[in-house]
Amino acid sequence: MASKKIMIVEDDEAIIDILTLILYDAGYDVVALKTSKEAENYLTGDLGLILLDLRLRGSDKSGSAICELFKSRSNMQHIPILILSAERDIAEIAGKCGADDFIQKPFDIDHLITKVEYHLK
Repeated sequence: MASKKIMIVEDDEAIIDILTLILYDAGYDVVALKTSKEAENYLTGDLGLILLDLRLRGSDKSGSAICELFKSRSNMQHIPILILSAERDIAEIAGKCGADDFIQKPFDIDHLITKVEYHLK
């Protein structure tokens, strides 16, 4: 069975709070990180899924660079990554960096949970 732990990499505290609440209510454990540096240093492959914002204020790497990094690590490449962004070309960006899927901001809660559950099967 896939891990019920979800990592959120997001710089917006309000979005972290909302996502954490939604995911906890759905029965998931959540690890929330705010910068690319924190994400880079998270070296464990015990995650079920990663929700990754593209624009991380105060970070030296973009979400797409973090996505590429995670997908290049043998212990993390099996973990589904969902890009979370308001970018218009989110589908193209997600495809280029190797993400498994994307969720457009602002997101619908039911749609978010459906995508998370799909990728955790």
